[in-house]
Amino acid sequence: MSLFAPKVTFVWSSNEEGLAIRLGTSKLWKKAQLLKAPQDVQRGYRRMQTLAECGEAEIRVVDDGIFISTCDAVRLDESTRELFHLPMRWQGGMRLKTESTPSLPGFIARLGLVDALIDVVWNWRLRGPILEIGDTHYLPSAAQFAALAAFKQWQDCPIKDEIANLSLLASLTEAHEEGCLIDLETYREQGMKIVRADEIAVNATEDPATGDLILCPLPKGNFPEVTVDEMDQRLAQLDGESPRKVIRVGKCIILLDDQQTSVARAVKARLRVPRNAREEFVKNSALWLSDNIFPDVPIEFSPRVTGIGEWKGGYMGAVNGEPEDWFGAKPEHSKAKSDPISAEDETDIDYDSEAEDEPASPG
Repeated sequence: MSLFAPKVTFVWSSNEEGLAIRLGTSKLWKKAQLLKAPQDVQRGYRRMQTLAECGEAEIRVVDDGIFISTCDAVRLDESTRELFHLPMRWQGGMRLKTESTPSLPGFIARLGLVDALIDVVWNWRLRGPILEIGDTHYLPSAAQFAALAAFKQWQDCPIKDEIANLSLLASLTEAHEEGCLIDLETYREQGMKIVRADEIAVNATEDPATGDLILCPLPKGNFPEVTVDEMDQRLAQLDGESPRKVIRVGKCIILLDDQQTSVARAVKARLRVPRNAREEFVKNSALWLSDNIFPDVPIEFSPRVTGIGEWKGGYMGAVNGEPEDWFGAKPEHSKAKSDPISAEDETDIDYDSEAEDEPASPG
């Protein structure tokens, strides 16, 4: 039996903003900078440099290590997790338990963690990206974290109205589709599909009696296509003062965000393009919509127009009809949940190793 505990090479700590990963001592960090650290430490140091310089995540250098934002920490690939001695992913599944229906004030939800013995743990907490169950820690996958974070956000929501309840169920469904094991059988048995709209398109159809164009807002996303006739029958669902609305088409419940709701309401308020404005509309739909439909709606990206011809959306105020593209990519609401941060495995190099005299710091 060894009289000495093994040297701690990597330590981690978390807060609400993210995860810090450090070398065990400042002396070890300095050795790594001089390329004189043990092989595994040198590989970890190089991986830290790679992650900090990749530009694909919110990572910054801190004393003796790096700090990774919460949403990026859960996307770390398996080899990086093992290299830094990070906690494992949650190996079980999840179970959603609800009472009442999402549309009623008495709706109650609980999210439990199911382990390999089919025991359900209802008492858990998130500290940044770290899942804590008693004294045990896990670094969940991106899909697992999405489910846990959505439930925590719902728990902390002061007003649990229908929109909040449906948003929770939509988030859990999305996490399930991304690979998180969640028991949602209650809602599958009912045939319900709770989804978020990706965009609101504007359909333009000719009125043969007048020559006007009839407009209709159409929600688009990863769900069965909503037709103009179906949406015409549900335009009244956009009424009211709520900043967000829900569109129900059959057993499909479509959630709109604030801007999508504003766009759909603006189109509903003016459903016709007069015949004498038709040529102008077809020539530059974005400008016509901006001047006539959305003058008081703060939107950055004009919706797609379908039906009479087809116009692909562009930024309001774009130069010569082309959007400014500062970063060489379309704007995204959030990072892809299924795209883990990864780094190419470095070539192993033998370095001179010296015994460490300093105790590991918890950082």
